[in-house]
Amino acid sequence: MCCLLVAPVVTTNRFVYSRLGRSIRVSCDVISNPPPDKVYWYRTQSNASGSESVKSPTGQRAKINSAIHYWSSPVLEINSIVNEDAGVYICVAENKLQPSGEEAVIQRAESATTLFVYYPGLPLPNFRWKWRPRSCTDPMNLREKTVFRGLFRARNEAELIVPAVDLHDDGVYFCEVYNGIGDAMSNPTNVTIIGKSSGD
Repeated sequence: MCCLLVAPVVTTNRFVYSRLGRSIRVSCDVISNPPPDKVYWYRTQSNASGSESVKSPTGQRAKINSAIHYWSSPVLEINSIVNEDAGVYICVAENKLQPSGEEAVIQRAESATTLFVYYPGLPLPNFRWKWRPRSCTDPMNLREKTVFRGLFRARNEAELIVPAVDLHDDGVYFCEVYNGIGDAMSNPTNVTIIGKSSGD
């Protein structure tokens, strides 16, 4: 007997509308085998001021900056909605295969790799690359990739060049863009490195 292994597939509301002052509760349904290790929400686009009225049922929340939040819960709950709560919210589920909805990149150790993102915006946004090592179990713990070169390719385009990847570069990568009006976070890209570590 064998069983089919399935990376997480997430289903949730595509659009949610509400009036100011009302509350909403949005659940995230996940199909996966094995079952997900964690399910969480993050907000990818918001006004720079951010809303402090937003929280998950467990009350867990962390900030990457003043406008990007994470909720460690399969249910997103917003109490007493204000204008600043408008934005794009994404539910992510992870199991031992890979997080839901992300692109996968497989590279051999000691080979160069490039990640690319397109981000329209006025004023022209700045950007920074974020990274969560595969060894990190906390979905809210994103680290800034400062040792690699984050470059502009052209207007509204940026790339991250990793000259010679190592096993320690394994993990999930995001690009955060921001200007004086708002912030946005790219969908995750899962980078898997195969081969021997440079330390071996």
